[in-house]
Amino acid sequence: MQIEKTTRVNRFLFPCLMWLMSRIPIALAMLLIAPALPVPSHGVLPLADLSVFDAWDTEHYRAIATSGYEYVNDSKGHNLAFFPLFSLVIRGLMTIGLPFTVAGMLVNNLAFIGALIVIYLWVEEYHGTSAARWSTAVLAWFPLSLFGTVIYTEGLYLLLSTATLRAFDKQQYSGVALWGALATATR
Repeated sequence: MQIEKTTRVNRFLFPCLMWLMSRIPIALAMLLIAPALPVPSHGVLPLADLSVFDAWDTEHYRAIATSGYEYVNDSKGHNLAFFPLFSLVIRGLMTIGLPFTVAGMLVNNLAFIGALIVIYLWVEEYHGTSAARWSTAVLAWFPLSLFGTVIYTEGLYLLLSTATLRAFDKQQYSGVALWGALATATR
């Protein structure tokens, strides 16, 4: 019984450790190295604070989370192209007092951890522990996984789309509908 409990804990511990170990270098690079680099002409000087995680399309997620969708016929970029679920979850966390940046990072990072766990369990089921560990490690350490850290939809979308595919694999079609609908509302 104790061995079974330990095995169950290890199945969640490995993806969580991979997430933590892979996020530390990303956070250090963004917080310490990026602000020390020269700023390109017309560029923005990154600060050594959480604002480095709040860039690019994040302004659109922020606008949707704080004031909803808007459109003005002025030929400029608008937030209508951004799907609502990510911003709605952030808004929910903001109602309990979290600032946008913290709420956005929390949603994306927790979802990315969730995706790593779902992928680990799914791969382990079909290919064993070694393949599950390699799959999880490669995904966590892949350079573009930095988008699972910043305020972007990638973590949430990866979690929901993976849950959709796993439910389909298990022939749990109500789960396919639920996870698929949520994934569609994310991206």
